[in-house]
Amino acid sequence: MYINMDDAAGLGQPPANPYRPPFTKGGEYIGEKDAGKLLTILTGPSPFQDYILPVLAVQGSRLPSNFLRVIASAKEAPERLRARFTNHDGKMVGGTIDRLSGKLYLLETPGVRGYSRVEFALHEAVHLLADPFLNIVSDEAFTKKHGRSCRRGEDDVGTFQRRYCTGFGEGALLAAAHDTPPA
Repeated sequence: MYINMDDAAGLGQPPANPYRPPFTKGGEYIGEKDAGKLLTILTGPSPFQDYILPVLAVQGSRLPSNFLRVIASAKEAPERLRARFTNHDGKMVGGTIDRLSGKLYLLETPGVRGYSRVEFALHEAVHLLADPFLNIVSDEAFTKKHGRSCRRGEDDVGTFQRRYCTGFGEGALLAAAHDTPPA
């Protein structure tokens, strides 16, 4: 399993080096005790390592030890986050992040108490790391660190999206290491 993007730039190539992922399919179950395995996948082979590794080096130390929370209902999340568990069509959303506390909140997989699915956990972990972690990054600060943004004037957009001009958060795909990336 590695991070993959479905785009014309060829950023979704399979890893070149042998890599032993902690999970082989996105549909596998993940519980709170498996939080470290998410970080293993994020630091594994990917064309985005020049972004992810420095972010994890700084932000990883600020993640609480219990940053992955699997909850039975949105009522177990902080009140300010509860509305995020339904989208504009009224459908349930499987998880969200809390930038203030550095935590991921995932709803349990129906019928599997205390567990969610790997693809949901990784998706939310990507949001946590791809967006400003605890603050908004101004265009001026972004330009000093990364160069000109392709998303000027959008201070609340994650630094990854502003650097690579595409949405790493909602556009990220998982692929098993032995799978062919999507066309």
